[in-house]
Amino acid sequence: VGDIAGEASGRKAVTLSSTGQYVEWTTRAATNTLVTRFSIPDGTNTTLNVYVDGQFLKAIDLTSKYAWLYGNETAPGNDAGS
Repeated sequence: VGDIAGEASGRKAVTLSSTGQYVEWTTRAATNTLVTRFSIPDGTNTTLNVYVDGQFLKAIDLTSKYAWLYGNETAPGNDAGS
């Protein structure tokens, strides 16, 4: 609790906080799946561009519209004022 990697696979996570930042990795085997979790400020819509072998694959649309965590992490609520 209180650590962005707390619920991440392998307890590892990254923060991309500005345009142009990126993360890259090499998979152990061929794959056709990417699971992402994200947290962005209220009222935000943005995209996450995915590249494979240096080639643009697709843009993933991200929105804060359906994601929320207000208040304490151990007892979240749905009230932006908490």
